[in-house]
Amino acid sequence: MHTAKNQTTPCETTVELSMMRPMLGTFVEISVTHFDPPSAQRAIDEAFTEIDTIHRLMSFHRPGSDIARLNQCAHRGPVRVDPRTYDVLECALEISTASSGIFDVSIGNTLAAEGHLPRHDDWPAAHPMANFRDILLLANGEVEFSRALWVDLGGIAKGYAVDRAAHILTQANCLDGRVNAGGEIRVFGERQESVCLRVPNYPATSVPTIELERGGLASSACNSGQDSSATAGSSAHRHGISRRPLREQRFASVVNERCMIADALTKVVLALGAEAEPILEQFRAASVMYDSRSGWIETGQTT
Repeated sequence: MHTAKNQTTPCETTVELSMMRPMLGTFVEISVTHFDPPSAQRAIDEAFTEIDTIHRLMSFHRPGSDIARLNQCAHRGPVRVDPRTYDVLECALEISTASSGIFDVSIGNTLAAEGHLPRHDDWPAAHPMANFRDILLLANGEVEFSRALWVDLGGIAKGYAVDRAAHILTQANCLDGRVNAGGEIRVFGERQESVCLRVPNYPATSVPTIELERGGLASSACNSGQDSSATAGSSAHRHGISRRPLREQRFASVVNERCMIADALTKVVLALGAEAEPILEQFRAASVMYDSRSGWIETGQTT
């Protein structure tokens, strides 16, 4: 599905082109402004292709994906992965370290045991004490596990896919644009977006609005009957240290220059609430959170 409209400036005519496709377990919408309609179309097609590639590389479900190969073999020795998978793992470990393991992508075996992710009988049993510290990023794009574990990038990969799509559009000389993957949003150029936060089971007239400019926004909710972070390998939210479900009824939106970082930090905010502020500040991020007991809370900073 796509739409297009012309915009006239004093010197040149631009076109705004929008397309939407079902991807990442949701609908992904891309909208750009460009001087040349065919170039805009090619850029959008390339961005969608990149999103699909990231889905295939980082899927917990797909046999032969980088994640499947790591979970099956990395405890026996180094496994070479795509540079994009390496980038996501590197960012995930940085956030895991900053949060002391509140965010931990080694939680896949717990989620599979509870039915949130598929079981893989051909993968080795994960060590019960394994965590993010057992994921070793080596030279030349190789990854090794010091103990058997199951990585799941469902809490960060969708944000990365949005970032990569935006990068491709920028490189294709799009003047401005937006990538929206079911609530994970990245805007670039002079584009500005007013994002009304949609909280499950909360009156729409009472929610705040975030003005987004040249950056990314991600949202997640827990104990709501919904998971707004659905993507390849997505799952119910868990505390990375205790591996227990997050019981608080919370909704969190995080703003950061990179949607990947915002995506991961939403899980930290869901777990820690206002106590996540030092971690948000470390990544120059800001959060708007709704807590069923405290109402709306703003934390962090973006300047």
